[in-house]
Amino acid sequence: MMVMLKSLFLLVLLPLVAVHATDSLLSPKGVNFEVAALMSVKNKLKDDGLHVLDGWDINSVDPCTWNMVGCSAEGFVISLEMASTGLSGTLSPSIGNLPHLRTMLLQNNYISGPVPPEIGKLSELRTLDLSGNQFVGEIPSSLGFLTRLSYLRLNKNRLSGQIPRGVANLTGLSFLDLSFNNISGPAPRILAKDYRQSCLKLYVHCSLAGNMFLCTSSLQQVCMNTSKPLKDANLSRKSGDQHRWPIAIAVGVICTFMISVALIACWVYWSRWRVHSTSYGIVQVRTLHEEKRLEVLVDRGLNGCFEVEELEKTVELALQCTQSHPNQRPKMSEVVNVLEGIVGQEGNEEEPQGGSIGEGRACSFSRNYNEVHEESSFVIEAIELSGPR
Repeated sequence: MMVMLKSLFLLVLLPLVAVHATDSLLSPKGVNFEVAALMSVKNKLKDDGLHVLDGWDINSVDPCTWNMVGCSAEGFVISLEMASTGLSGTLSPSIGNLPHLRTMLLQNNYISGPVPPEIGKLSELRTLDLSGNQFVGEIPSSLGFLTRLSYLRLNKNRLSGQIPRGVANLTGLSFLDLSFNNISGPAPRILAKDYRQSCLKLYVHCSLAGNMFLCTSSLQQVCMNTSKPLKDANLSRKSGDQHRWPIAIAVGVICTFMISVALIACWVYWSRWRVHSTSYGIVQVRTLHEEKRLEVLVDRGLNGCFEVEELEKTVELALQCTQSHPNQRPKMSEVVNVLEGIVGQEGNEEEPQGGSIGEGRACSFSRNYNEVHEESSFVIEAIELSGPR
């Protein structure tokens, strides 16, 4: 009997729990709280350009299917990525009714009005980017409640007033940009103390440029009227020490690489020039041989007294001796035999009258080398015919 009563009790209790869990996400009018919050955001914004908000419907039960809305596995809204969508109007305070929101990207739009203090209710928020809009008024001090915030950009707006002291609670920030606003007054000590101790990259990533009336708290209590971020907060020296060695190493590596490339390029150019300068004569002789113009190689002082066949054989032998592969080059004994054959053939064909070649052309040569004409139509550099064996 008791077992049956317990089973009956569970059957009645479970539906009630399910109904209660469902009702916990609903407003008194039966609308999902996140849907109601997003619809309030939509109503305050103007979407006259790209109409990116047309799919946001009050009658929808699940906002996870909406454009630019991201949800967790449990179905909670965790991101709004609405950057560069041409939105204008104002940001509704109902944005604070998205308790699970982690990322809000509204940069590069035309949203105006104040930054809603209700953003401070988003305890899960990690990334907040409102840069490149037309927000006015002061930075909400409620941002100091966003203890999990690591990325904050409010630059390129029209914000004024002082940086709230609540920002000192944002010890988890690794990126902060408040540049190009109308911020005035002293910068909170967090910018010069906690970030230096935790070695975060505030000096590199945090820019206060463009805030003409912003003062920094320094040992000298100097109020800046220029845009030198945190220079007088004794942070530039600390941060510079942190980044000096990586920058030096990077510059050294780049310089070494450039010098190496320059040396390699010079070596390649010199090698090509050397090959070109030393092989130019061989290339020209080979070209003349192919074009059957070997007579250009003969000194004009011979007055045309030469045998074309002997000249061709001599040039062919010389070209064979310039082959790059040793196996393709003839041996010196073979070279001597060929030359002796050419000389012997010349002796056998020589006529007693001496010097008559071709069609009765008279050839007379002086045996004294000093009498050879110095003027020549072609000069060829000495060529190494055969390399080492």
